Amino acid sequence: MEIRRRKTPLLPLSSEEYRAVACWMREFTLSKPIKNISRDMSDGVMVAEILKSLFPKMVELHNYARCNSMQNKLSNWQTLNRKVLRRLNIYLDERMMQDLASGNNGTLEILLHELMIRHRQMKDNEDNGMEQPLQRPFIMLR
Repeated sequence: MEIRRRKTPLLPLSSEEYRAVACWMREFTLSKPIKNISRDMSDGVMVAEILKSLFPKMVELHNYARCNSMQNKLSNWQTLNRKVLRRLNIYLDERMMQDLASGNNGTLEILLHELMIRHRQMKDNEDNGMEQPLQRPFIMLR
């Protein structure tokens, strides 16, 4: 299977897409309240919690530690990318993981939007008794 890499910068979410992500996020019980989504989720721990809720067999929460240092945040994102996101056909490059860890450029919201879409597609296919089709790869590159 050929993976097409995104060569253009990621487009920011529309206000409608952003609202959809915000509503979707309210479905989850997370370990702490979110005041600033990019900052509060920059260590990847709450994204791992969301993924654990959606795909319980894919995520082991003990692999992700709350942290403040950029190095530890990057380590969490690298682990999440390697162990979970790739299994969902989502690939993050180093620059994207740096943006996620630093809370830059609305990157987290774009990732959450993609996760929301993937989960809904998988759920719809399950509800319709369809086998899971191979989803298009989502390559996040800067």
